[in-house]
Amino acid sequence: MVELPEADFEEAKQIEEILADADFVQREQKMDELKWEKASDIARMDYFNMNAILAFLVKAKTVQRWAELDTAKGEEMFRKLVKEIRGTNADLDLSVGGGKI
Repeated sequence: MVELPEADFEEAKQIEEILADADFVQREQKMDELKWEKASDIARMDYFNMNAILAFLVKAKTVQRWAELDTAKGEEMFRKLVKEIRGTNADLDLSVGGGKI
């Protein structure tokens, strides 16, 4: 197994634990969940820049992948993505010139 320095790659330990799982489907789900979380972390508080767009694309591709592999899991992840998108705007102040949009 390739050793990754933790200082340079903070998720190394988590990935090693995921890869140790003998169940292929569980491994894939856990890796996709880790990618999802990392995309969310990178785009946190970035509503209108490239980080937000790329995070959305990572998540959309993950939803597409699981929809093809397992319809129920794909639907679950799609609902999670929609919920996140709806929640993203909850903290934004969209007032313009003293009035709300």
